[in-house]
Amino acid sequence: SKANTDVPAGYYPDALVPMSAIVEYEHNKIKANENQGIYVNVETEIDQEPGVYTGTLIIDFKDFTVPVPVTVNVFDVAVSEATHAKTVFLPTWVYMHGELDSSQRALDAYIDTMIEYRLSPSELFVDKDYSNKRLEEFVEKAYELLQNPKLSCINIPLQSTTHLPFNAEIFEKTLRLMAKKSFETNFNMFEKSVCYDAAMDEPKGQAIPIEDVRESSRRFNTTIAKLVEEFTNDDTITSEIKDEIIVSLSKIPHIITNWITPDYSYKEEDPMGYINAYCPTFDRLSTEAAINQYKEAYGFSELWWYGCNVPVSPYVSYHLEYEDTLSPRLLSWMQAEYGIAGNLYWGVNAYGLREDYFNYNSSSKSSPHMEGILFYPGGQYGLENPIASMRLEAIRDGMEEYELLYALKEKYIELGLPADEFISAMRKGLYSGSQVLADVESFDVARLTLLEASVAATS
Repeated sequence: SKANTDVPAGYYPDALVPMSAIVEYEHNKIKANENQGIYVNVETEIDQEPGVYTGTLIIDFKDFTVPVPVTVNVFDVAVSEATHAKTVFLPTWVYMHGELDSSQRALDAYIDTMIEYRLSPSELFVDKDYSNKRLEEFVEKAYELLQNPKLSCINIPLQSTTHLPFNAEIFEKTLRLMAKKSFETNFNMFEKSVCYDAAMDEPKGQAIPIEDVRESSRRFNTTIAKLVEEFTNDDTITSEIKDEIIVSLSKIPHIITNWITPDYSYKEEDPMGYINAYCPTFDRLSTEAAINQYKEAYGFSELWWYGCNVPVSPYVSYHLEYEDTLSPRLLSWMQAEYGIAGNLYWGVNAYGLREDYFNYNSSSKSSPHMEGILFYPGGQYGLENPIASMRLEAIRDGMEEYELLYALKEKYIELGLPADEFISAMRKGLYSGSQVLADVESFDVARLTLLEASVAATS
């Protein structure tokens, strides 16, 4: 069969193992006549004085040392601490295969690290427990995590059997507990709530009956409408932000991975059986016409998209088979320009069953390499937390550039300037639809323009 990739086989740099672990495990050796990359993260303080900072990195080869000059240019602009681009990334796939640890502590380490990279986990617990006690634990844990502005949203889990509509009774219990917490604390949990319906995943490809998809949507929309009406008419609720909480509840997206289709759309004879948040693959939004069709057709909640084994290059993806990390980075630029609210990804640690995750030769041509894997198991280096990849760093860079684009749009609108036209002109040549065109040089020019425009907009 035709391969999913035509990228040459070989080794690709990706795992960013901390230098302390490299030294401890005596992997700090470079063979003669070979190169080894060393990556350094520089984090500035929020009140860092702008300007050019210089220094020297000394590399000690024991017999001799090599000085490497380092320059960091700090611009007079701050990236928002809050994350506005929503995500649902699945951290519970088979993380235990790489970590040899299936505990809640291990999962929590992935969740905490994901949030540091501005990614929202799909699930918070290792088991599929939907007891009343666990629902209460979910709400408390979600509430605590949502205090971190880097977390863009929380995914409300739906109890269901594969390819069958979810349990509406448990969904209603969860919403009631979240509403109670929101009313009591004057903290709107629904503002950052989404629902990814995993049981209805890719309904066309999985041949899930249309009626089952509509029934799942019917249960979702009916439950939301019921609670909105009940809370609106409940005069005993004294929360200062009661109205805001109810509005957010009414707008929770019910995310199902499918392109827009009449089969799942609103019908007068079935007013509750519609998908309110379609989520197609990246490549379906490859033309301006498709993007406009998508925006006009969804009509209810918000726009989402996702990637997995497909699409492959030249479309954006998180696959390893690129000479640079522009693809996962530019995905966020596209979202900012096209108004796509959320990004779904099926796995960050689908490790499978291999002995060595750090010397993976991409010799197989059967599928995109490292698909479903954005981390490497830290346990294999004696670490408490998972190890980030270069692609994960690129995702965070892109998410931070999304925040600059988001703020720039807001400022331009405030000033009466053509925000969309400016962003479209600035990124010209980087991508077309969802296809990547950029090289490193053209991206650097666009990024510098974004930074300079961000400084100018607030000057």
